[in-house]
Amino acid sequence: MRVVITGAPFSGKTTIVKLLSQIGFQTVPEAAEIVLRREKWENELDLQTKIYKLQLRLEESVDGHLVFLDRGLPDGIAYLEKKGETLPELVEASKNRYDYVFVPERLKFRPGGIRRESSDEEARQIEDRIISVYKRLGYNPVRVPLSDPKTRVRFILSKIGIYPHRL
Repeated sequence: MRVVITGAPFSGKTTIVKLLSQIGFQTVPEAAEIVLRREKWENELDLQTKIYKLQLRLEESVDGHLVFLDRGLPDGIAYLEKKGETLPELVEASKNRYDYVFVPERLKFRPGGIRRESSDEEARQIEDRIISVYKRLGYNPVRVPLSDPKTRVRFILSKIGIYPHRL
């Protein structure tokens, strides 16, 4: 089972995924963060192609029954569409791939770091686009309410039928 944690920058996705890892679940880190920190790219299409290829490798590197992912392939589609671009193989690879998609409510926006968004409004727009792409691909994104990370993890786990004793 593959579970995606996606959404806007500063929504707590990575914190949630790290906490899931700490309590023993298999996780996949955010491919975009790895590429943005380590590689150079020429344009959005080049960047998203690199992210897409790394995301596939990362997803294929785990073989557990249950895996939590910090973003999924459809996120790249949203970022490409924002720039008026498309990558057909990314769209095809994104279909019927994930069992659950969770979207944590946004926290207070802080610009900086590797974030490419420069305002809360820009973060909201990419969040809306990401949700729209997942829905268009047939997924049913579930909103994760604002709360502390442990409560958010409990919420996600309960939605997929897991009730942890170690949290």
